[in-house]
Amino acid sequence: MSRDYCYWDKDCRAWCRQSLLLLKDQAVQQVGWYLDALCQGGVTESTAGLHDRRVGCRIGNDVLIGYVVLCIGATCVLA
Repeated sequence: MSRDYCYWDKDCRAWCRQSLLLLKDQAVQQVGWYLDALCQGGVTESTAGLHDRRVGCRIGNDVLIGYVVLCIGATCVLA
């Protein structure tokens, strides 16, 4: 996880490099943000939430789990 990942950033128009550990941590944090928005239930004008009438979130009745899968070469890492 200490290896560097290199990618082209088209906004900065330059090559960027970051460690795989940092990339994994950012992905886990992003999944956390999505789960937090889903936990808030329906979307309103002032809060984030889920804008899908087919899905309902009720306190104490639902379980949300998020996964991050990194594929590094031939190895998959589940976080």
